[in-house]
Amino acid sequence: MPPTTEAKPLAALSPSLQLATVESQLFFIVGCGRSGTTLLQSMLLSHPSMVIPPETKFYGAFVERPGRLPSLRDDHELRKAASIVWDDQRRRGIETNEDRLYRLMLASRRDPNGVLLALLTAYALEQGAERVGEKSPIHTHYVGELAEAFPTAKFIHIMRDPRAVMLSRMTAGFGTKLIGPNIQRWKRAAQMHYDHAEALGPNRYLLVKYEDLVTNPRATLEKVCTLIKLDLLPEMLEPHKREKKGFAERSSQWMSNTLKPISTDSLEKWKAKLSPTHVALTEHALGADMQRFGYTPTGAKVALPGLRIAASRAAGWVEDKWALGMRGVRKAMRGGKPADTMGEGK
Repeated sequence: MPPTTEAKPLAALSPSLQLATVESQLFFIVGCGRSGTTLLQSMLLSHPSMVIPPETKFYGAFVERPGRLPSLRDDHELRKAASIVWDDQRRRGIETNEDRLYRLMLASRRDPNGVLLALLTAYALEQGAERVGEKSPIHTHYVGELAEAFPTAKFIHIMRDPRAVMLSRMTAGFGTKLIGPNIQRWKRAAQMHYDHAEALGPNRYLLVKYEDLVTNPRATLEKVCTLIKLDLLPEMLEPHKREKKGFAERSSQWMSNTLKPISTDSLEKWKAKLSPTHVALTEHALGADMQRFGYTPTGAKVALPGLRIAASRAAGWVEDKWALGMRGVRKAMRGGKPADTMGEGK
């Protein structure tokens, strides 16, 4: 943090120093969806100086779709860009002041990562907080880009037994219920660890297992707080009592467990509720990865596992294309206006 900002609250600084201060303490919570990212977010949110907004899904919304934003180099076009980002994030439950966002974008670097930094800074100011982090599972696939764009940012990767993740994802009420695409999502998150953990090193990257977070929350959270240089307070171990939810109201259906005390009840629920076929397919596809992360396969078998997984992934591809087409139809019927966003999609 710049030395001139240490004694001043964030709101008292100039826009450029606000951005620099937020960036100097920025961190990202990543991991396959339904792995416990919201639980960790809730624990950190319980610190009075901290805010973490509902999922911005910023890279999915604007980096994967660069045509959504007008030129960021022209001040007049930048005002349009600020309005587009503000409206997109408002629909995700992220309340900021549009004029403040624009002023911060003027002071930030003129690229999408500068816009993301301006957005997070605007949100911190809106909430009266001194620190802000970001949690979007989709950003798990962009850790390399984010690490390069924000050279001092920290990354906390939540890992969970894939069989528990499969059960949670397939019963969540959003996203696909197909096993193949969900296996692929967990696999991609594991691959991110292989690709970036060593390169980032222990000063920037921490792997946290969901199982440790719920069975030994204090010791596990201490590691997180050490990484991001945050004091661990007693209220962080009782996140169900927090005032800031960290998710939009429409997300309550699948994030409401974080409004309950930390519990180990879900650790082995998959043993009773995930079908033997899905257990076998998960272990066939992810067995080696599971063992590397300390998850023991049951040895369940099923006929033609590779073919079944391939067929499920193909069905997921068709499902995605159909959903994309239907979104286009609905958008046309709304006159080109985007819909409210939910779940893990863009």
